Amino acid sequence: MILAIGMLYTSQLYFGTVDVGQEFGVLGDYNRVKNLVEETEELELVTTRIRRRMHFDFYATVSGFGVTVQNASGETAVISFESGMPILEESNREELREVIIEEADRQFDSGF
Repeated sequence: MILAIGMLYTSQLYFGTVDVGQEFGVLGDYNRVKNLVEETEELELVTTRIRRRMHFDFYATVSGFGVTVQNASGETAVISFESGMPILEESNREELREVIIEEADRQFDSGF
């Protein structure tokens, strides 16, 4: 019984029906970006959004997601990601963090 419950919970984590910040499975890229922003001292996470595509009424995939971040001056930037973007395939967290910071700085500088 306990094994069955554990297997059910693990499959829910993988398929994205339960979100506890896991950086794997359907919500892996979304949570990795969200966790990186939360760990970054230069930026504060304001909001997140996620776009899911449902399959067979029980299985979903993420087609895109975004984060709204704020700097110490109160300026905000919206950083969007689409599934399949090459940077999301990057396993180096520091490189992904730099991409996020650079995009936020670009928007702060342009007054977006």
